[in-house]
Amino acid sequence: YPLWYATSLFAFVVAVALLPEPKPLLSMSLGAGFKKIFFAFALAIFIWIYVDQMAGFDRFMRFHLSNHESMSVEEKSWWFSPYDDYIELQQIQLNAINIAQHQHQIINLTNYFTMAIPFHALLKMYVFQHQWSQARGLAERMCELDPTGWRKIVAIHQLHHDGEMHDWIKQQPLPLLQCNAKQGKQN
Repeated sequence: YPLWYATSLFAFVVAVALLPEPKPLLSMSLGAGFKKIFFAFALAIFIWIYVDQMAGFDRFMRFHLSNHESMSVEEKSWWFSPYDDYIELQQIQLNAINIAQHQHQIINLTNYFTMAIPFHALLKMYVFQHQWSQARGLAERMCELDPTGWRKIVAIHQLHHDGEMHDWIKQQPLPLLQCNAKQGKQN
């Protein structure tokens, strides 16, 4: 999680508020009123971040619990926009034509969003851009991390003859397709 995650921010604010008053080198001390205003401002920002995180996470969980049914994001999160970006990305039918348009978003989510890395979108990006070794490595990793999810992806692309993804899946060794992790790495 990012360092500015809401609970970390709150702990920082409390720690700063509880610091003992230092002896100033110069006689410039801040009044108690300023400290109260600063603490109230920090608390308001913490509440804003916390409410924003909870709203974004709630949308993210509703999306996952609804088995990725279509969902519109009415109001985007300010601090936690990757939740909303992930939902939007999962609702886009990625193909060889539009993959370049969404490549930046896919990579950003992969680097930032630890809750649900968009592995399927990243795999499509590698396949559509003919980055075969990266695609194969990612497929093996997907098999290790989420065998059931990997088998669903394989089934989707075996049933739907959607061009490059279907062709790439057909070229993979059977142990990888069946997600036999030990055998998939040897081939």
